[in-house]
Amino acid sequence: MEIDAQTDAQIREKLAELEEDYPEDDAASLYAAVAEYFDLAGDLERALAAQRQAAVLEPDSATQLFLHARALLKLGRWRDGGKILETCSDIDSVALAGRHWANNNLYYIAYALFNVGRYKEAAEGFRGAQNLINIWTDPLVLKRFHLHQGWSWHLDGNYLEASECYKRALIAPGPGDSCDEDDMDPDVVEDAQDFNDQIEPFLERSLRLEGLKPEGLIALPAFP
Repeated sequence: MEIDAQTDAQIREKLAELEEDYPEDDAASLYAAVAEYFDLAGDLERALAAQRQAAVLEPDSATQLFLHARALLKLGRWRDGGKILETCSDIDSVALAGRHWANNNLYYIAYALFNVGRYKEAAEGFRGAQNLINIWTDPLVLKRFHLHQGWSWHLDGNYLEASECYKRALIAPGPGDSCDEDDMDPDVVEDAQDFNDQIEPFLERSLRLEGLKPEGLIALPAFP
């Protein structure tokens, strides 16, 4: 049974505390702050409930809906989250075309599509996100992104596109991945190359034109 943000004692207590500290903030912003608090505390169900209420209070806000969708995805509710992400795009696609992966709607849409088995559409979503995102901060997030894009093409039977994605995953961060503002720690980048051992088998399979099955493949987005 889903938690009701308006009646849950813990949410109400935190909301009252924030209302006292920030009396000029609107209700939607306060519920979003409550959601962030519970998310950081690891209480994802209460975080979802609070963010859902923020979206109810501000239904035309692409940002509040985006945060609601992201809370759903964090709980593995791919179909529900994906539907809301599509609504976000209809409301304001420009605002959610973030250069950082955490603020990019297409990044999360791609993962939602992948996890409901819509691999061709997921691959196109990954491609769209790749054209927009140039601030990754974490090389492993970037490497996994290229790997999961490769899986999407591979599962769709497009071996050429899959192999290109796997190659990009191996060299990431590589040409075209980042901008000057994306200042990654060189030591972290070097350590991330250990992940290549998990990428190479998929590249070899794609070059052999060997198919891929979804069983055992876990493609999860990163969350801030």
